Amino acid sequence: VAEHTANWRGWITRSFNVRSFGRELPRVFEGVDCLHVFVAPDRFDSWEPQRQSTRVARARLLAVKYLSLVAFAGAAVLVVTLTGLALGGLLFGYGDVVLLSGDTIDMGNALPRAALVAGYIIAMLAGLGAIGLFFSVVTEVPMAAMATTTVLAILSQILDSIPQLDWLHEWLFTHWWLAFGDLLRNPVPTDDLMQGLLTTGVYAVVFLTAAWAWFSGKDITA
Repeated sequence: VAEHTANWRGWITRSFNVRSFGRELPRVFEGVDCLHVFVAPDRFDSWEPQRQSTRVARARLLAVKYLSLVAFAGAAVLVVTLTGLALGGLLFGYGDVVLLSGDTIDMGNALPRAALVAGYIIAMLAGLGAIGLFFSVVTEVPMAAMATTTVLAILSQILDSIPQLDWLHEWLFTHWWLAFGDLLRNPVPTDDLMQGLLTTGVYAVVFLTAAWAWFSGKDITA
């Protein structure tokens, strides 16, 4: 082995060529029955900080990605809200507002309610975004993640409309999406609103945790 290794070193020093190297490599190990590779144990220990650093970097990446998603959803909701208020004021004026309960309030009390409605919708979209984030790390095709999230939301709404599955409705994340209508009543019933926020929060925690667990151990070097 020493003789072959010496010849190999001299050959590489003289001239290195990839094709020649491929032809010479079998000759280098000719007659070698067993090849052992020894790695010092402390080398394995030195990898642990790198693993921890990689986990932290990936967790930070997921956090930034999720916050960007929520920020985009929030911006979209605010644009729709402000546009609706502006057009509604131009067409109908900024007078008193009639609530779903039949009561009338002035614009000063209506604007905070509109802000709460926007905030509730953003919270619902944040839960949906956590689901989409999980599918985005499971698959390498962005379109597949988006399609899966959309189909899941549509399926949840279909199941929510089937009376025979009323036992399942409260567990569906889309069941509480329209609970923001309670903010347009006087007095405001908070039971469905709180249940919607709690359900969405549970979905967000579960899918964000699953996304982190999957992504932290995923091989992204291939």
